[in-house]
Amino acid sequence: MIAYTPAFFRGLFIALVTCAGGAWSSGAVAGGLADLLVSKVGVTQPQALGGAGSIFKLAKNQMSADNFAQLSGAVPDMDSYLDAAPALGTAAPTLSTAAPASGTGALAGAAASALGGGALGGQAAAVGGKLATLQQLAPAFEQLGMKQKLVGKFVPVVVDYVKQQGGASTAQLLTGALGF
Repeated sequence: MIAYTPAFFRGLFIALVTCAGGAWSSGAVAGGLADLLVSKVGVTQPQALGGAGSIFKLAKNQMSADNFAQLSGAVPDMDSYLDAAPALGTAAPTLSTAAPASGTGALAGAAASALGGGALGGQAAAVGGKLATLQQLAPAFEQLGMKQKLVGKFVPVVVDYVKQQGGASTAQLLTGALGF
C-alpha cells in the first residue's frame, strides 16, 4: 500500500514539473499569440507562427534596433516567430487608380478590401501604408499556404496581442512600422 503523505505529493509534484517543464518550454514556443491566431483566424499552428513571424520580420526591417528590442521584449519567444517566417516580398506600393497593364489595380483593390480600406481616392495616403504592407507580406503568406486577404485578419490580432503584452506605446511602434 502506498502512503499518501505530504512528502509523496511533494515528490509527485516535483516529478511532474520536471518532466513537463521541457515540453512546456519548447512546445509552448509561442503559445499565446499562435494559439490566439489559430482560434481567431482559423489557421494552423505553423501558419500562425509563420504569419506572425512575417509581420514581426517586416516590422523589424522598418524599426530601429531599440524599438524592435522593446517590441521583442513584449512577445515571448520572438526568435521562434522570426525563424518560422518565410522571406518577405520587396514590392513597392502602387497607388494609381488607373488600370495598370500588369494587374496591380486588382492588387490595390484587394489590399484596400483586405486591410479595411474603401475606395483608394481620398484614402490613398492611409491605404498606401497598408498596401505596402500587403505587398510585402503576401508572398510570405502564400508560401505558408494562406491567401493574402488573411494579412488583414492577422495584423489586428497581432497588434492587440502586442498591446496587451507590452502596452499601447509598444503597439504603436508596431503599427507605425507596418504603415498603419
